[in-house]
Amino acid sequence: MKEGFNKIQIDDLENRELIYVKKYNRFITDVKSYSYILSLLKTHNFDKFKVEDKNYCIEITPDDIFLKLISDLNEHIDTKINLDKIIFFISKSNQNLIDTETHLPDILKGSSIGYKLYKLLINKFSYISSNKHISTDALNLWYNLLMDDDLYCITSNFFSYAIDKKINDDKLIEIINNVKNRKEVDEVQYDDDLKEHYHKITSINL
Repeated sequence: MKEGFNKIQIDDLENRELIYVKKYNRFITDVKSYSYILSLLKTHNFDKFKVEDKNYCIEITPDDIFLKLISDLNEHIDTKINLDKIIFFISKSNQNLIDTETHLPDILKGSSIGYKLYKLLINKFSYISSNKHISTDALNLWYNLLMDDDLYCITSNFFSYAIDKKINDDKLIEIINNVKNRKEVDEVQYDDDLKEHYHKITSINL
């Protein structure tokens, strides 16, 4: 199987202003008293997190080990972190457009927590989308998401999609048809894996 978007492709598209995602450097704070806790958070597996669709929001409940690490971190910092419940919004009537209510504090940026939460939501809902009206942190997250080998990815200078590769073919065709009917952009970028698979199931080139 061909590789999807790679870093060279994404950087080229960014330089040509054909996409809106951007790379920002994110570093875990190097403080000896709690750098070990941050490293454990970065490598923690989110498979045991609970994702609940409450219709009005998506509620993610972390597992006990993650919450214990946050509690340990709180012992070393002044502004306490509460991630007992992490809230997202996904507009199912608008291409699973994603938004978040729970913003990570600066100390956790660069820890891959936001990235892994997005992957949980993609697994739950098969795909998510965004547009250029997002935060700097989200721009950075999508920059990396578009290079994830587990996903089919679509992007442009206005919107992006991240799609679970396990998605049903009929649903994938539906998503792409919806993308083709969007009027915000003239040029849409599809990753190589998606173009190859779509041609295989439809005999149509993207």
